[in-house]
Amino acid sequence: MDNLARLLLRFVLVPLGYVCGGAAGLLALAFVSHARSPDIPALPVVFFVSVMSLVVAVQLSAVGLVAFVGILYAERFAIRGWQFHMGNGFVSAWLTAAGLHVAGWFAISAQSLLPVSVAGLAAGLIYWRIAGSTAGYFRPMSRSAARRAAAVTPVSPPVP
Repeated sequence: MDNLARLLLRFVLVPLGYVCGGAAGLLALAFVSHARSPDIPALPVVFFVSVMSLVVAVQLSAVGLVAFVGILYAERFAIRGWQFHMGNGFVSAWLTAAGLHVAGWFAISAQSLLPVSVAGLAAGLIYWRIAGSTAGYFRPMSRSAARRAAAVTPVSPPVP
């Protein structure tokens, strides 16, 4: 029963972490872009709330194709480090920006690199906090049974 509950929890946490990470990435992108160009007025709250669902859907589908590979790798091998998940967000944001640049939808310039980087790092960090820190259906099997037992069993100091 424990395995079934863990599997169902993964099916809830991974999409939840992915959506929250994408929203955090968009917010970081908006904040950094506004901080770098303060002459552009901030969006009103009503406009932000009404358009956010459409923007999140488009952004998550574009970045999701790239990020999904890293998420599957982390789930398969139970990689739980924040460094991996932030790196996955960073690489996903950069590859998506490069793909959109090639398609002609996004112009990569020196000024757009910082917001894209910050958005990817923020998305990876939020994903790690929600779902990545418990990644993997199975527990990692990198250590042998003897090493796992030695890590649990306290060792007394040697007697002089």
